[in-house]
Amino acid sequence: MWKFAEVLLLLLLLLLLLLLQLLLLLLLLLLLLLLLLLLLLLLLLLLLLLLLLLLLLLLLLLLLQQLLLLLLLLLLLLLLLQLLLLLLLLLLLILLLLLLQL
Repeated sequence: MWKFAEVLLLLLLLLLLLLLQLLLLLLLLLLLLLLLLLLLLLLLLLLLLLLLLLLLLLLLLLLLQQLLLLLLLLLLLLLLLQLLLLLLLLLLLILLLLLLQL
């Protein structure tokens, strides 16, 4: 009878350890997602700064009336905006994943 109780106790302990390990793994995943979120926000900020810089350059070229450079800069600006939107979508996806974890 005692052997049965010991085995049952050991099995319960093992189950508890497995649950704890799963919890730690989920916590680690959550931390990784948060870190990725932080990195994406930083990248977003850098892109916004670059966008602002390009807009200033655009204004300067407009004042100097350099049409070819102006068109190239506009194209670059559009590409940056596209990248920005893509990053925002990725950010939203990560936020959604984080919300689903809770």
